[in-house]
Amino acid sequence: MSLPVGEYRCSGCSFVQPTVHQSITLRYVLEDGRYGTGYRRAGWCKVCNAVVDVEWLPDAADVQSELAEAERTILGTTLEQMLKRFGRDPSSAQRRAARHAEKHKGTLAWLAQRRSRPRCLKCGTEQDATPELESSGELRHSCGGVLEEVQPEARAEMRVSVVPMRRVMSVEGRVLRTERDDDKWLE
Repeated sequence: MSLPVGEYRCSGCSFVQPTVHQSITLRYVLEDGRYGTGYRRAGWCKVCNAVVDVEWLPDAADVQSELAEAERTILGTTLEQMLKRFGRDPSSAQRRAARHAEKHKGTLAWLAQRRSRPRCLKCGTEQDATPELESSGELRHSCGGVLEEVQPEARAEMRVSVVPMRRVMSVEGRVLRTERDDDKWLE
């Protein structure tokens, strides 16, 4: 898998940082041995002094809504829609919906057990949510400028080969191990 190389530029100073968005799956080991699926987004880490991937804790109500949709599919109320969308036989669509339902149940359990703030996925420090990022979606540099992701012409053709990775983490976001995500190669 190869990905384009871009960069972040700050509107308030001369800060520039190259960036590649690597395929990383976050799996949280729950107290009962099941897994919850996590998410990430770009954020400014004051410790790393860089734009990094930061855990993103989804809203439980959104996850609950996705779970309800998967369960309706399992029961067949939207099975015809799934078949039209994915072109698969009913049992295949139901198995896929069952996998999604289990993933959402694990994510809900993870959110219920989680007590700490999101962590930087590079250094592991807890991150303060900035009001600017929460309300406007803007990513702020330490100087106060807005960080914009751009695809400069000089890098337009540059690509980097990456291996999809999976980070297995504790409920509180501490990395337990990192491994190849061979499931991503099969998609």
